[in-house]
Amino acid sequence: MKVLISAILMVIVAAVLITKMIGSTQESIASMQIALENHFSLVTTGKYREAYDNFHNDLKQRISPEQYAAAWVTRIAKYGPMQSWEIHTANKSSNLFTSEKEYDVVLYIGFGSDKKRIDRVYHIWRIDGDRTQLIYSGLHNGASNSSNFDVF
Repeated sequence: MKVLISAILMVIVAAVLITKMIGSTQESIASMQIALENHFSLVTTGKYREAYDNFHNDLKQRISPEQYAAAWVTRIAKYGPMQSWEIHTANKSSNLFTSEKEYDVVLYIGFGSDKKRIDRVYHIWRIDGDRTQLIYSGLHNGASNSSNFDVF
């Protein structure tokens, strides 16, 4: 009988944890939607300098506004204009020591047509008070420190 009760309790705990994880992921996706819409609306209208203003100082030290704009101009010349973006996954985390809150986001970004698509782009956004700033951006399958200007 104790084994049955233990098994039932384990199933209930697992169900609660899974439900919380799914809910947390959905909440993270909804929270990041606004920051990403702002960022990519600036990019699609060619306002690279304004999009660059959303960068955290650490990222600004590695990439200049001119390098960021040039990366987008080159990318658009190669693939065509950015047509779409969608969040694949988003997770919110908090640093126990500094209390900094961040979002890890994996995106699908499409250019020109579905045939010309960069499958996964990885972003890390830091929440600083009422501001959300991009601190990392790069291709998901080719992790880099963004010094190669694969910043999106």
